[in-house]
Amino acid sequence: MSLGRQLKSLAWHGVKAFSAMAPSPSRRSSVTVFTLHRLIPDACSELEVTPAQAESWLRSITARYRVLHGSEFLSPAPDDRPFALITVDDAFSDAHDHLWPLLQRLQLPVVLFVPTHFIDTGEPPVSFAVERSRYRPCSWEQLRAMAASPWITLGAHSHAHSEAPTQRTAELAADTEAALARFTAEGLPRPHLYAYPRGKFTAEAASVLGNYFDAGFAGLPHHSLPGDLARMAWPRVPLRGSDAGFWGERKIRNGISHEEYWVERIKGRLK
Repeated sequence: MSLGRQLKSLAWHGVKAFSAMAPSPSRRSSVTVFTLHRLIPDACSELEVTPAQAESWLRSITARYRVLHGSEFLSPAPDDRPFALITVDDAFSDAHDHLWPLLQRLQLPVVLFVPTHFIDTGEPPVSFAVERSRYRPCSWEQLRAMAASPWITLGAHSHAHSEAPTQRTAELAADTEAALARFTAEGLPRPHLYAYPRGKFTAEAASVLGNYFDAGFAGLPHHSLPGDLARMAWPRVPLRGSDAGFWGERKIRNGISHEEYWVERIKGRLK
């Protein structure tokens, strides 16, 4: 692991330790939504976890929650257990190579959010320099195979992976329609769920995207939106590389993301 990544991981652990002693934000959702990005054996960053660690978390989630299929997210049947939805962003090749076999073995559903330009071009949807060989996308053929299984629902994650607040209304609508057109062209069902790139959104963006999708998923923390737009602002609890052991289990148990909440509080005080 590079020095930069070591320092970043150390910083996250510091915030986690602080958040463990500080008051916690309250849970605001009837469904707790967890999110992962990458499952790779040589995980070495915050967005990467090993398949073994992911399996441990998924087993903990299923022991505590009834995990919803993407199709029943907005209207789940009553259950004595709390509800959870598991989401995975970006459709890297490891979603097919490592995640899908794990889901088949555990018989566990997830929603996989797909940025279509990445699938078409191989341009990684990340904001830092990378070795492209380490950031390969799934192929459309692989996505079709996964979508045909009962364990993976495909969701939209924009076309170009641009943050929604940076786009004008017409640009955001055009990007969304480009993404939906690619799903149709590849013989895939039209997605009904959307994840904001990097979790960023505004009420204006939610209003535009609400014309296309049944629900939208953002980062934590954030303010909820009023009325019908609330469905386009579901918070998600990220499970990160530094969440191994105690920290990940604490997130799963409480259904909230403590360090994300306190990072935003600290940033606000520093402005």
